Amino acid sequence: MPSECEETAGLAAIEQMMLGGVVIVADIGGLAEVVGEAGLKFTAGNSDALYSCLRTVAERRKQIEELASMARTRALKEFSVGHFIMQHVAMYRKLQQR
Repeated sequence: MPSECEETAGLAAIEQMMLGGVVIVADIGGLAEVVGEAGLKFTAGNSDALYSCLRTVAERRKQIEELASMARTRALKEFSVGHFIMQHVAMYRKLQQR
């Protein structure tokens, strides 16, 4: 997902990760945070770095399979409905204690 503008959530990246796909993102803002270590990142605006990531996808199947598995695991852990509910409950409990 080449981007020179920061995105807050990166829903397309999350959707791809949920499907067990490899995500390549510009290393800025929300996209980089969503992907974490479960995808490939490049410096925004650096076409050579983007090309390097694309080449990795084409040439290193084993690494890509591992990243795809990590992506799905990360997405299910960090972005599932259950996780969001637990985060909201924790936030409400914290606010109640004030």
